[in-house]
Amino acid sequence: MKKLISIALVHMGHAGLDAQILQGLYDFSHPDQPWMFHDLSKSDTTAIQLSYLQTIKAKVIVGHINQSEDIKLLQATGIPLINLSDLIYPRPFPVLGVASEQLGAMAAEYFLVRGFQHFGFAGHSTWYASNKVMKAYCGHLTQRGFKVHVLPPDAQTSHGNYQQFLDQKQAWLRSLPKPIALYCDLDSLANVMCNAAQVANYKVPEDIAVLGTTNHSMICQLCHPPLSSIELPGVAMGHEMGKLIVRVLAGKTIPECTHLAPIGVVTRRSTDIQAVPDPILGRALALIHAHLSDGISIAQILKPLPISQCQLFRLFRKHIQHSPHQELIKQRCLAAKQMLATTTFNVDEIARRCGFRDNLHLGRMFKKQENMTPLAYRKMSRKPTK
Repeated sequence: MKKLISIALVHMGHAGLDAQILQGLYDFSHPDQPWMFHDLSKSDTTAIQLSYLQTIKAKVIVGHINQSEDIKLLQATGIPLINLSDLIYPRPFPVLGVASEQLGAMAAEYFLVRGFQHFGFAGHSTWYASNKVMKAYCGHLTQRGFKVHVLPPDAQTSHGNYQQFLDQKQAWLRSLPKPIALYCDLDSLANVMCNAAQVANYKVPEDIAVLGTTNHSMICQLCHPPLSSIELPGVAMGHEMGKLIVRVLAGKTIPECTHLAPIGVVTRRSTDIQAVPDPILGRALALIHAHLSDGISIAQILKPLPISQCQLFRLFRKHIQHSPHQELIKQRCLAAKQMLATTTFNVDEIARRCGFRDNLHLGRMFKKQENMTPLAYRKMSRKPTK
């Protein structure tokens, strides 16, 4: 029987992204790796955890380490550590996380497709990764000629007073042009922004469309209205964590940072709107989004609208610079991208669920849109970036 190797889990949660990471780590390690996991996340202090680390003879530590006192104590142990928090720079430990630049660009493009002209960002300016997301989001939009309104640092913290925290958010939201697309670096902050918007008598998403990050299902569903969010590759991160642990145990070096691409936006009510100046065009776009999987045709889109086919085509050309048919294909390919990255469905099933005639039709349209095949995109979306 192989001797079991102790892996310590420190400051890890049991829900949301952490639960997905742990599932991926379990899938990677079971049954081949002789690893024994010790969950020290419920220990009261890092000092107590240090005594546990000595007792279990931990060979690797995995967890969220972002407090200076934790960093000093854990560095002193000499035990290799893989950090799931990228909040501090220079990085005290190798980091496994999500590509911040891709998060920002994904959020910006998501709102641009919906026709928004005004944009906001709410994050945490003292966090290294949040700043990188903000710069990518703002950079993507400023390159297109748009200004981004950023939540000021003095409105980012509660100082122990939630009412003041909410009042600061309301004051900032009142100062913004409407309608506006607001991207938040965490679902919990996005939830606060939704609450602040509605207390200030703004409608979500009609006045303020709110997008979060991590797609924490409980937070997103409890939010009013339900929160759209960028889904992160938790299970894939767990698999990658397993590979890093193997390298560490073999005495090999690992990169300073390993970043995986975000999966895609999960749209719920908080962003389910098309910010276009023409209400008929908005209805047409809403029909396309609502019936992608039905294989809806241009004739079916036209049926409830009080305009002709020529008028519909002119509206599309004027406001979004392409035809209704091109919009249909674009949205079906976006839906296929999300399924390729987040599910194990085969290409036939994905084609059916996204409204394509068959896998060949999906393949042709997908390659035209993305310049790669569906299977190549699936492989790329699950590959870590160094």
